[in-house]
Amino acid sequence: MAAAFRASATAIVSTAATTITITKPTGTIDGDVMITDITHGLDIDEDAALTITTLTGWTLVRSTAGPVGATTPYFRHHTFRRVASGEGANYTWTISASDRIVGSCKTYSGVDNTTTVDAEGGQLNAAATAMTAPSITTTVADTMLVFSGGAG
Repeated sequence: MAAAFRASATAIVSTAATTITITKPTGTIDGDVMITDITHGLDIDEDAALTITTLTGWTLVRSTAGPVGATTPYFRHHTFRRVASGEGANYTWTISASDRIVGSCKTYSGVDNTTTVDAEGGQLNAAATAMTAPSITTTVADTMLVFSGGAG
């Protein structure tokens, strides 16, 4: 079976906080793969050394820090996991500095058990009204590309 998008869920913390909770997307079933994207700005301390704790059972794909000292610096954290029976209905991430946070969780069915993430890439774009994704070269047939972008 080919990989297919199943559902998504988002969460927004619009006041300064150090945690964000995202509900498991509706319709997610055992064996699906969830991919998360957690983003927060650096409104409070632009020079903070930031970390986002990767939850137990999740695999880190990429953490990216935006330009420290920039007008709108940010931090992004991408993880994935395969859904197991009996797991909870939501997931809470902890960020090392209090700020506004946004997160999403996307669920996919039919994802390969051996090569869940075949290739990944990321880049920072200059402030603009459009985003350019990096080029990705996959090594596995029937690969689905997933893009996640953010603007401040």
